[in-house]
Amino acid sequence: MARTCVVGERQHTLNRPGLDALIADIKRGQVDVVVVYKVDRLTRSLSDFAKLVDVFDEHAVSFVSVTQQFNTTSSMGRLTLNMLLSFAQFEREVTGERIRDKLAASMAKGMWMGGTAPLGYAPNGRSLKIIPDEAETVRTIYQLYLEVKSVSKLAEELDRRKIRSKRFKTKTGNWRGGHKFAQGGLYKLLANPIYLGKIRHKKNVYEGLHEAILDQDLWDAVQKQIEDNRQGHKASHHLQKNALLKDKMFDPEGDKMVVSHVQNHGKRYHYYITSRVMRGQRDTNAWRLPKQEIEGRVERIVREAIVNPPLLIEAAKVAGHPSDVWTRLHGGIELGELSPFDLVKRVDLAVGEITITLAISAEEKAPTLQIKKALHMQRRGLEQRLVLAGETRKPDPALVKLLVRGIAWLELLTSGKAKSVKDIAEKEGLSGRYISKALPFAFLSPRIQQAIMIGAQPVDLTAKKLAHIGQLPLDWTEQETLLGFPKR
Repeated sequence: MARTCVVGERQHTLNRPGLDALIADIKRGQVDVVVVYKVDRLTRSLSDFAKLVDVFDEHAVSFVSVTQQFNTTSSMGRLTLNMLLSFAQFEREVTGERIRDKLAASMAKGMWMGGTAPLGYAPNGRSLKIIPDEAETVRTIYQLYLEVKSVSKLAEELDRRKIRSKRFKTKTGNWRGGHKFAQGGLYKLLANPIYLGKIRHKKNVYEGLHEAILDQDLWDAVQKQIEDNRQGHKASHHLQKNALLKDKMFDPEGDKMVVSHVQNHGKRYHYYITSRVMRGQRDTNAWRLPKQEIEGRVERIVREAIVNPPLLIEAAKVAGHPSDVWTRLHGGIELGELSPFDLVKRVDLAVGEITITLAISAEEKAPTLQIKKALHMQRRGLEQRLVLAGETRKPDPALVKLLVRGIAWLELLTSGKAKSVKDIAEKEGLSGRYISKALPFAFLSPRIQQAIMIGAQPVDLTAKKLAHIGQLPLDWTEQETLLGFPKR
């Protein structure tokens, strides 16, 4: 049997369960008339009401307002209804604007305008009061972040210490919170100016009426670390995007090498580094290669291979490919249709050798062949320096400069043109310590001096190493052995 459904005076939105139930009853044919106290009690949105009217019309349901007289069956009645709804919508929007303006004005005065109080505070009228135990937890979180310098590591450390999120009781009497800190929550906590005694409203920050938990120095240090990490992430993303051997290079243990960087005196140095090190594992066998250096050497090997028909034809023959593979690769590179790195499928590093797997085209399933090259490695801590077999190197400018200066300054002293190291230092505008470090270069064996001038010295022989080596032996053979020269 059809029934009349009365919609109460409480303001609702179109998504409320009661309205959904009403529409369902209408579609089942159980409603003849919808009665409201006023039109705006059903909805104050013209668009929402238009949808409701379509439902009413489709199922022959009448719509009646107890306090307003109109007839929706006539054009004048529909116009009246639309005018009433327009004013209702206008009233709703103006009320919303007033509430938002009042909220913004109150927060500009530093008032706490309700909601769940953050960790460290409890509501106190239109302000907040400090909870000592929670405030100490906040300070601990900020200080720990400066120590570990990572939100993910901070979350792990807080979990290890059993430090949990704020636990509070809702108006319904249920308890919430008390869980492990998530990274998203920690980011918000670390960037919340409320702990500095301020109130944030949208993009604006105002002086609050409550006391601060943190001092300005601690807050500034944390914000600087967050910004440094953000810039580091951006730089890392850009670096990975521009890594020419990304996902293609592997160390002797088959571990993928990824791009990273270190910063020294404001300058960034980029490396391919064994990925297990980036995952926090310590490994003395891990590799770190200068990015520009290894990319340049791989490109050189590929270019040398494609202009060396016998080498490439032999490699193609071993791989079972047609002998004209050389012309295909060479043509693609010369015409600019291919980059040498487009052909590189994989680079495998080993002690004494580098193996580059090339594809005969840039297609995903293109046949491959391998080019092997002897490779000499010199380790400096975690970093390796590379020297390809038969490779000629440029002289080290720093070494050459020290050698030339050392010889010239020794000549000044022996000829009497300078009475002491101090005289040379004053004339050159340099420190006496620097002069003293350069002078021993003049006593290097002719073989060592010649090698430095043409760039043939051992890879790990640098100006820094030579300047800090201490007392050099006077015997030339002992010098050469000490500095890594092979025996003659």
